[in-house]
Amino acid sequence: MVIRNALNRVTTEEVIEHVDHVHQLKVVQTLWRDHDLYVSTNSITGASLARTCLLSRQQYKVITLTINALFKHD
Repeated sequence: MVIRNALNRVTTEEVIEHVDHVHQLKVVQTLWRDHDLYVSTNSITGASLARTCLLSRQQYKVITLTINALFKHD
């Protein structure tokens, strides 16, 4: 999952806490690249559900969230 323009809007810890309630979804790794936060999870289906949940929160309404099936860390 990629949270675009997240810098100064959310923290890594907030995102992890906000997606914690999604059943069997685990955040595997996070990576900041420029202003974007890349969140690697153990489930693409769970990440999709987490995206929907995050978009229902006020602080994420001005942020773009996308789902990427795969991304490589440098």
